[in-house]
Order: sequence, then C-alpha cells, then structure tokens
Amino acid sequence: MFSRRTLSAGIGIILLSGESRRQSMRTTLWAILVCVLLLGFCTTGVDAQVTLTSPSNGANLSSEPTFAWTGGDYDVYLFITVFYYDLGYWSGYYRVLFPTAEASVPMPSAWWDKIAEDTACYWAVLGYNTVTHQWAVSSVFSFEKTPACVDTDGDGYGSPGSLYCTYPLGDCNDGNADVYPGAPELCDGIDNQCPGDTGYGEVDEVCGAMAEIPAGCFDMGDNFGEGASWERPVHNACISAFEMDVHEVTNAEYKACEEGGGCTAPLYSYSMTRPTYYGNPAYHDFPVIAVDWYQAEDYCTWAGKRLPTEAEWEYAARGGLAGKRYPWGDTKNCDNACYGRWQSGNACFNYCHNGACDNDTHPVGNYAPNGYGLYDMAGNVWEWVNDWYQSNYYAVSPPTDPPGPLTGTGRVLRGGSWTPYHQSPGDLRVAARNNAPPGGTVAPNLGFRCAR
Repeated sequence: MFSRRTLSAGIGIILLSGESRRQSMRTTLWAILVCVLLLGFCTTGVDAQVTLTSPSNGANLSSEPTFAWTGGDYDVYLFITVFYYDLGYWSGYYRVLFPTAEASVPMPSAWWDKIAEDTACYWAVLGYNTVTHQWAVSSVFSFEKTPACVDTDGDGYGSPGSLYCTYPLGDCNDGNADVYPGAPELCDGIDNQCPGDTGYGEVDEVCGAMAEIPAGCFDMGDNFGEGASWERPVHNACISAFEMDVHEVTNAEYKACEEGGGCTAPLYSYSMTRPTYYGNPAYHDFPVIAVDWYQAEDYCTWAGKRLPTEAEWEYAARGGLAGKRYPWGDTKNCDNACYGRWQSGNACFNYCHNGACDNDTHPVGNYAPNGYGLYDMAGNVWEWVNDWYQSNYYAVSPPTDPPGPLTGTGRVLRGGSWTPYHQSPGDLRVAARNNAPPGGTVAPNLGFRCAR
C-alpha cells in the first residue's frame, strides 16, 4: 500500500514530467481521485490546509461554495477539478493569489454553471507553493449541486419544467400564479390555462356573459299603487352605463370560484326537490342557491365584478320599458317566468316550459330575455343586491346613481322566485322589494347575479 509520502512523491514526478501545467493538473487530479476511492484520504505533510467553509462536506449546494486557505506564510494558487459519478469528468483550474496567510475565496460562477444538476461529484482542492514549487494536496470534498427549480410566481410549476419543482410540467406563464397547466379558468380577464388544456384560448368562459346596459333615467318604484309602502314614492333616477350578468350565477360558475379559492361552498348542496343539486353535473346551468349576501359579494369580487345597486337592478330589469309591471309588460303567464311552483294549486305547479317541468329552480336562460338581453329578471330565484334596506329610502334617494343607505340590518332582495310566498302574488313585479339579514340568510329560492 502506498504511504502518504510515497503518494506525494508520485504526484511530484507527474508534475515534472514535461507536460504542460494544464495537462499535468488533469493527470494529477485523476491520481487524487484514485487516492480518494482506494485510500479514503489524500494529504501531504506541508503546513497548509484548504477547507470548505460553506457549507459542510457532503451537503447539497444551491450556490457556489467558498474555500478558505489557512496556514503557510507564502503565496498559494487554488486548483479545483470536478469528477462526475456518471458523466466522466470535467476539469479546470484557476489561480487565486491569497493576499494573506488566511483568506477565503468563492468558486467562480462560470465554473458553478458548468456543473450538472443532481450530479454527485468530487472536488479536489490543491495548493501550489510558489516559493518551494511543491503541491499541497490539502483536501478532497464530495457533495451534490442542488437541482434548481425556477418558479418565479410560486405556483409550483417551473419554467422550464423540472422534476425538482412541486409539479414537473413547465409553466406557460411564470409571471402569474393563476396561470399554469390545468389551472381552473378564473374570472380575471385572462386565459388561465396553458396550451394543451381543455378550454385553452378562451378567456373567462366560466364567468358568464354580460350585457351592456346604457345610461338613462327612469321612474323607480310602484307607479301602479298596488305594492307595499316601501316601494314608494315613485321617483326619477338616472343611472350611468354599466354591465349586468345576462343570467343568474350558476352552480358551475360558483363552483369554479370555490375551486379557485375565492368562495366558500353553499350552506347545503340540495334543492327543494333534489337530494343533490350543487355539484351535480345535471344542474350545472341552474342558479346557485343557499348562499348569503357575503358569499355573493365574494363571488362577484373574485369574478372582477360587484353586486348591482338596487337602482341599477330595477333599471336593468325594466329592459327599456317605461312604467310596466314586469320585464316584458303588464300581464304574466307561466311561459314568461319560473314562478308559482311551490305546491299543488299554485299558478304554474307542474307546468312545463321548454322541457323544464320541475317545481323548483329552472335552468338559467330558459325563458325569453327582456329588452336588454337579461334572463330571469323575474322569477327563478330572488337576487341579492348591494344596498342596505331602508323602508323610506325612496323619499331621500339621490337622483343620480343612488348608492343605497349607509347602514342597515338587512340587504335588499329583488326579482321574486319560483315560490309564491313573501309578496305573493306581486313578487315578480320589477318594483317589488324584499330584504333579509346579509349573514347566514340562505334559502332554496335565493341567488344573485353580478354587475360591472
């Protein structure tokens, strides 16, 4: 077996063999590798020592290591070669003239970048005494370079894709955490999906279409004198242009919000006559129910929208018709809206329209739209609006874009529903008002739509 002194002499002979310094270094470092593998150590008796100062030997590194030279009051050159377990070897060296007897130096970034990720390697660190022209085989270290996952937006998908990220697929937009392979489509004005995903190329397809509601003025309230006192006095209100969802928010749309983290689930998943309703694909295009005002507000916020004001809602519900009872005119029948289905004897119990016969909610858009292209502005489900309820608000309401009272105990509900209770028989009227506490009030005939 070689002694340490014999091994050192052998290395010295190689260095003096007439090869160029670079060639002799490569040969020397191969000898060191053999030394490490066979003997487990490799040092000489010189009074110098190179140590790995950051991090410890055998660690995974995510940045360039730093080496320190201690001892030996003379100039030193530092040489490093990388040996790969499975890729052969790559070698090189650089000169670092330590200014003092004790100093440290990081590995050059250019060298660090050459190292393959997740590759175990040996680093042989040598010192060269420029006075005695002797080599100090000071230390041999082994460690692995920590694989990189470039995930700028923190969604778990790297760019490029990497097995060392949370998910291996490459991110098609690493600047937005809401865009990644298989992402749910959010209501945020962009396409959240990547090439190859179902729905890629469509923007906000789950959010529902909106109708442009033109600016205008109208007489707000019950001009027939047949409703409750809180529907009067009739007063003129002028509304700025805005957009309104063409239909009530559906189960599928609300589910997308829940899965996207913007909404909490409805209080229950059944409807009046169906054991499973929310989450059942058969009812994806039916209005979501069993959500309180705060959940409705959360959905609209997630969708980049808001709840309409009460004045906006009535203005839009009238669809450009002045002084009419309903969104379509002054009379009603079971082909106009989903209403009167609570029990036997109600006006539309068991009545079928466009294939919908249930005494419960019907698919959104199953009945004809009003003049602004809005569906179900009467019937199907009551709709939360933004305003606090105040019985005498119409007497003090401002003439332009009324925002509603500043405070209250209930939020306004509009539009009537498939059930005939509350203000029956006039709850389908565009002037009809209802209210309920915003927190915890849920019902099988209560939903909402959004505005913008």
